[in-house]
Amino acid sequence: MNVTQAEISTNMGMALNIFYVTDAIGNPVDSKVIDSVMDKIGPGYLKVKELPLMYHKKAEHSTDYSSTVLVLYQQC
Repeated sequence: MNVTQAEISTNMGMALNIFYVTDAIGNPVDSKVIDSVMDKIGPGYLKVKELPLMYHKKAEHSTDYSSTVLVLYQQC
């Protein structure tokens, strides 16, 4: 799994970490890999979102990757 972009922020004692991830060749990450990550981190802290289809179409015509978005919540 590759992190293609990361956004880190804090607000009122909570950290919000957003990771845009792909597989090794730039495709969305396999759901089994995501499930493994969720098992290790815990479903209460990790939310997974697939980018809307319009972003995948854009990726086909540019150097941008289509991504799965992992959102990690932590208390600071």
